Amino acid sequence: MLRRRRRPGRRRLPAGAGYLPAAAIAAALILTAHLALRPVAQRIGRLPAAPDSEVETTYRFRAVTRAADEAHIRTLLVRELTGNDFVLRSVQSHDLDGGSGLVEVTAELQRHGRDDLALETAVSRLSLEPAVSSVTWTTTEAEPALLAAAEE
Repeated sequence: MLRRRRRPGRRRLPAGAGYLPAAAIAAALILTAHLALRPVAQRIGRLPAAPDSEVETTYRFRAVTRAADEAHIRTLLVRELTGNDFVLRSVQSHDLDGGSGLVEVTAELQRHGRDDLALETAVSRLSLEPAVSSVTWTTTEAEPALLAAAEE
């Protein structure tokens, strides 16, 4: 008669080792925990995402100002927009056509999560400057799958 040798690293399960009652109790406990915690998991799944979620938001800011005040507005822009966990990616200035003496100052910022209120607060401070004639901003959110692919 041939004896079967056990392969190293292979364990016997409780039911296979003759512990059928213990295996039945363990299975019942697992099913009970699953059924009891299912409503909790569903409630958690319905909660809104936290503002500091994994989604990265890109903000684009634009201000039109007089050419003589461009340096002052750029300084205010950098000071106001770099707070509140915003990461300033770029600041650019372009003369507007037509010889009007106006300059467009643009900035691109990024932030983990979305906080429109913080950006609106900073933008509203800049719009109070007498040299600023218009202020606008837009936002885009990157897809989480695209973020994961970009990090690899």
